[in-house]
Amino acid sequence: MNLTPWLLAFALAAGPAGLDRVWESLDRGDVQGATAALADAPRPAGSDAELASWLDAQSRLAWAQGRMDRAFAWGVQAVVVGERSNRAFPGLTPSVTPGRAWVDEACGLPRLVLPTGDGDGVALARELLALPEAATPEGVWIVWAARLLDGKVPAPENRSGRAAASDPRREQRQALLQSAVEARHGGSRSTAAVVASLRQPAREGSPLEGFARWFEAEALQRDARSAQPRLAALRMVQSAAALEDSPWLRVRALERAAALLDPIDPSEAARLREAARKETP
Repeated sequence: MNLTPWLLAFALAAGPAGLDRVWESLDRGDVQGATAALADAPRPAGSDAELASWLDAQSRLAWAQGRMDRAFAWGVQAVVVGERSNRAFPGLTPSVTPGRAWVDEACGLPRLVLPTGDGDGVALARELLALPEAATPEGVWIVWAARLLDGKVPAPENRSGRAAASDPRREQRQALLQSAVEARHGGSRSTAAVVASLRQPAREGSPLEGFARWFEAEALQRDARSAQPRLAALRMVQSAAALEDSPWLRVRALERAAALLDPIDPSEAARLREAARKETP
């Protein structure tokens, strides 16, 4: 007796497999189920569209688990491979990213993730630099993203030329990432110039306001000459407010604001730290 048709029918009746199961769980807000399903879904080979979906799912799960460096690196890779394959990203995973899109339409970056220093930045930066696009004029933004994870990554040469200028979306994310890198690690521009560039998304009501406020705070904190810990703390609190649907980032922004205020306003620092504790997922 040939059992193959029966086995095939059973497999089909058992429900969606691989990435379908992952996204089905994500759409229910079932992080635990999605994590288990993704563990059974090997990294796709031979299909960039499937790989983009796998990377995107990995990024969303890492975000939900509070692994921000990992989520950022997966997210950048998902964007790169998605653009390579012309794959459209699912806007939401309803209970995981309520109410707002996952990817910012204007510049194409995941808007709920940024690297906070909670992972192996060197290894994650290496993953980004291994992408073939990172060696192209259009991929300068990938190098800036890698440098954000690992400050020892050399600043990219100015090889964007007309390629970036002809793509406003790529040009915008490159400028934003470069400003974030200069806020965190320093660069050729003054702190005032970096801060001004990061304030623009906030003035424009960008979905990436939380990202921009976070790095404005880092720029103010890093420049000892400015000595504006209270303003830096305020920007972190504003980042937390803008990241209301990214709970782990919100908590970490409040914690950083508290750390900035510890030397000058211990009571306010304690209040912020307690707020962060109460909001920890």
